[in-house]
Amino acid sequence: MNWSLYSYSATLIAIVTSVIVAIVRWFHLCHPYDQNPDYFYPSRRFVTGYFFAVLLLTPYLFHWDSPDTWLFTRCFYIIYIPSFGAVALQNYFFIDIRRRIIHYCAIGLIPSILLLPLFILACIGDNYLEDYYTLVSVTAVIVSLFVLTDLTFITTNLFKRIKDFLYGEYSNEDDFPIHFAKGVVFLPLSLWTLSFIVFIADNETVLACLNIILSVVSVGILIFILHPHRTECHSIENTMAKTINKSQGSQSEKLEDIDNIQSNVEMTETMLNQIEKQIRKAVEGQRLFLDSRFKREDLARCIGTNRTYLSIVFRKRFSSFYSYINTLRIEYSIHYQEEHPEANNLEIAIASGFGSVRSYLRIKMLFESREL
Repeated sequence: MNWSLYSYSATLIAIVTSVIVAIVRWFHLCHPYDQNPDYFYPSRRFVTGYFFAVLLLTPYLFHWDSPDTWLFTRCFYIIYIPSFGAVALQNYFFIDIRRRIIHYCAIGLIPSILLLPLFILACIGDNYLEDYYTLVSVTAVIVSLFVLTDLTFITTNLFKRIKDFLYGEYSNEDDFPIHFAKGVVFLPLSLWTLSFIVFIADNETVLACLNIILSVVSVGILIFILHPHRTECHSIENTMAKTINKSQGSQSEKLEDIDNIQSNVEMTETMLNQIEKQIRKAVEGQRLFLDSRFKREDLARCIGTNRTYLSIVFRKRFSSFYSYINTLRIEYSIHYQEEHPEANNLEIAIASGFGSVRSYLRIKMLFESREL
C-alpha cells in the first residue's frame, strides 16, 4: 500500500508538472522572437500538445488498483515517449515538408489506435482485459518498436547532421542549432529505455521512479527551450553576418587539426586554377547546387580531388563552400521566379535547392543585404 501511495504521488507530480510545462511553453515567448514564433519555436505546438497528453494518465489517480488502468499506464510511456521524441526532433531539425504529413499520421495515428480504447477502459477502471492481457502487451511492444524505429532513424540522421555541421561540409544548414542538437539528440532514446524497463518490471515502484525522472527532465527541457536556439537569434541580438561568422568560426575550431595540415600544404597557381575550374564546371555546369543535401564531400568525390585541396581552394578563391553554393541557389531562384511568376515561396525554395522555405527566405535576406 505504501509503494502504491508513492506511485500515486509520483504520477500526480508528473501530470501536474507536464501541465504546467505545457502552459508555460505555450504562453511564454521571449521578445522579440514572439513576432515570428513559427520560425523560432517550430516545435512549440507539438511540444505543448505532447506535454498535455500526460493528462491521459489521470485514470491511474482514480483507479490505481484496476488491472485495466495499470495495463494502460504500463503501455502508455513506451509508446508516448518515442512518439514525442520522433515528432519533436523531426519538426525542429528536419523541415522536409513532403515527408511531414505522412510522418505525423504514422507516428501519431497508429499509437492512438491502440491507446484510445485502452484509455477508455482505464477510465472505467475494471478488469475487462483479463483474458487479453498478453495480447495487448505484445501489441503495445510492437507499436512501440514501430515508433522507436522511426525515432532511431531520426536520431541517426540528426547525429550525422551534427557531425557534418561540425566538419563544415553543409551547404544548407537551415539555421541548424548545433549546441541544442547535441544536447537533445539521444534524450528520447534514453527516456524510452527507462520506460521499457518500467514495462518489463511491471512494478509500481519503478513507475514512481520514472515519473519523478520525467518530471525533472520536463522542467529541464522547459528551461532549455524557453529561449530559442535558432542561429538567427544571434542576428537579432547582433547581426546576421556575425552569426554566420560565428558558426563558421566554431567549425574552424573543431577543424583545428585539419587546418594545421592544410597550412602545410602548398598549391601552385596552376593547381588552384585547375581545381577552381573543375569546381565551377561541376557545380554550375551540372547544377549540383540544386541538391539540397549537397556537401563538400560530394563535390570532392565528383571532381576527383581530396578535401584538403578543396578546402584550400575554397579558402583562397571563394569566400566559403556555404556562401558559394547558396549564392548560386539564390541567383537560380531569381531566374526561376522570373520564369514562373505564379510560383509561391515553397515551390521556389524546393526548385532552387533549399531544404525549406525558412532557409530560402533567410539566405535571400543575407544575399540582398550583401552579407552572404
